[in-house]
Amino acid sequence: AGGHVIRKVFYASAGHSDLIGFHRAWKDDVHFAREVSITFPSQILDYCRDIGASISMTSVHTDGRRLEDGSVVIEHRPKRRASGLGFHVEELRHCIRMLRTARRFDADVALIDSGATHYFLLRLFPLFRIPVVVILHNTLWPSGFPPTGRVKQAVQKLNARFWKRTPLAGIAVSPEAERQVRQLSPKHRTPMFQIRAQFRPEHFDSIPPPPPHGEGPFQVMFIGRVTVEKGVLDIPQMAKRVEQQQPGLVRWVICGEGDALDELRRLVEELGVGHVVEVKGWVSLEQLWEGLAASH
Repeated sequence: AGGHVIRKVFYASAGHSDLIGFHRAWKDDVHFAREVSITFPSQILDYCRDIGASISMTSVHTDGRRLEDGSVVIEHRPKRRASGLGFHVEELRHCIRMLRTARRFDADVALIDSGATHYFLLRLFPLFRIPVVVILHNTLWPSGFPPTGRVKQAVQKLNARFWKRTPLAGIAVSPEAERQVRQLSPKHRTPMFQIRAQFRPEHFDSIPPPPPHGEGPFQVMFIGRVTVEKGVLDIPQMAKRVEQQQPGLVRWVICGEGDALDELRRLVEELGVGHVVEVKGWVSLEQLWEGLAASH
């Protein structure tokens, strides 16, 4: 934008992404076995390769590994788990760590995933002449349920100021995500661009349709990171309510791993829904296709 030359890119992933695993699969030109979609970090690596830029990438993966491979530097830096005021302090600490990394790398631009830290904290980056591009992998709040409570509303007011003045651009995975930015900050000048998740058709071509409903329970499948923010802990609650009203009507299968996996399994046991909720944890692609074929 505006003739801004990009030679060095800083990218911060919000989730517990195995960026080192993504990079190795990308370098070998093979699909990363733990993901169904074409991974977003691999697309960023494609972009940097195409423009001849080097890149520094970080995620909060808990293994703490570091990789240097030519023009690519990757660091896994876990966040501390905290609540209340400690949560916001940890968000600030994490943002400062990202900023230090970007400055040491002498980054020309910072690509920051939504959820990496509070949006308003990213105003620190332009103070050190590092423009920010925000990648909205999710909406700002659940559609139809804007945040309530004094602290959350105060954070949103600060975020509104961020969107009004700070980002070089925004990339959104849905019209709703972009709409919420405009609702939060009507006078923002940030150019917004739409993208969509991409999948390899050959991974789905051989999957047969699910069995007709009525020949067995209606099967619902969750595929993703098993973390609180994904809403996965709501599934046992939903399963219990449905089972109370229509016993045997719905079966739930949860595939994925994450820091809430043990808590999820405890909750399934506590609510007594283990007969209708199956927590598989991580599964191979072959097992995933089998689950998809059985799900409605």
